[in-house]
Amino acid sequence: MSIRKITYADGSVGYRVVVDISAEGEPRRQQTRTFRSHRDAVKWKAEVITDRKRGTHVAPDATTFDALADEWLTIRARTTRANTMSGYTTDLKHPRAAFGDKPVQRITEHDAEVMVTTMVGKGRSKRTVGKALTTLRSVLDLAVRRRAIPSNPAAWVEASGSPARQREAFTAVEWEQLHIAAGTEKGTAVVEQAVWMLVLAGLRRSEVLGARWSDVDFSAGTLSVDRGRVAIDGKHTEVGSTKTERGKRTLYLPEGVLSLLSACRGGQAERFGLGQVRDGYIAVDAACRPLRPERLSDEWKVLCGLAKVRVLTLHSARHTSVTLMRDRGVDDHIVAAWHGHDEVVMRQTYSHAQAEPLKAAGMALFGVM
Repeated sequence: MSIRKITYADGSVGYRVVVDISAEGEPRRQQTRTFRSHRDAVKWKAEVITDRKRGTHVAPDATTFDALADEWLTIRARTTRANTMSGYTTDLKHPRAAFGDKPVQRITEHDAEVMVTTMVGKGRSKRTVGKALTTLRSVLDLAVRRRAIPSNPAAWVEASGSPARQREAFTAVEWEQLHIAAGTEKGTAVVEQAVWMLVLAGLRRSEVLGARWSDVDFSAGTLSVDRGRVAIDGKHTEVGSTKTERGKRTLYLPEGVLSLLSACRGGQAERFGLGQVRDGYIAVDAACRPLRPERLSDEWKVLCGLAKVRVLTLHSARHTSVTLMRDRGVDDHIVAAWHGHDEVVMRQTYSHAQAEPLKAAGMALFGVM
């Protein structure tokens, strides 16, 4: 670190201070400031030395929140699944709206509090606010690690918001009407009857779309669930393992569902050729292309209209299947095993959940088909 006297064109003098601000192991970085008086130069140099020893010194940095968020996403993308990255992008919408092109060094705790207040005022749930706040903290932690800011201004901000909405379930009557609509020849124009049976079996949307014909064992009457297919942007999907390890499971399907699956497979083989179908996806469109997630959700609304029931979310079918199984006397650990819900169940129970209880669970959900 040095203080050098300089002379300006008008004959006046100043003092230029050059300090090393690089951390150990980092490329050398210097910060320079110029003062009119030697006293001010010495004072600033001493402050920098003290702050560096405390680990609180930061150099001027014009990096905006948007730029930092983009860098954070790039780092995360190296080790994170595309579907999770899509979630991070969603969680960043509110922080980006709040801070955008604002320099990170100018973001205060009050600013983070205002973001939370704004989200609450718009009726966002506490869960949504919490996810946005957690992501904001993580992005700002990157700035702390880069020594762009001395501490995280959002570290102690608490999430608030309206209670999360209770998930709605269809009534038993509505469920029966959905089964009837899904099983008719009309069905929906795009989605085949067998695909709707997988939805009504309580599979996640990603699991329905990730299921292949090779996952169905018609002799054993089972469907292996071990992958999902999710949207990562407006044009592409990604195939990966199930949402969680506990999501990997084998379902025992009633005869009626197996018959619909068999008929669906035969129909696809006639239209597209056996080679296309052998290890192809079950849920495909009229051109044998894998059905897109948003298309399945749109067709679900059509099915609800045909069934003359409330238009609830596609995930409500999964929630309803859980509710109906429990209402019809299926033990909780079997319900969890069927839906791939609980890690403890998967470790302690599902490995011991024999075929008969799982078959009974399927019968309880679908009735005698």
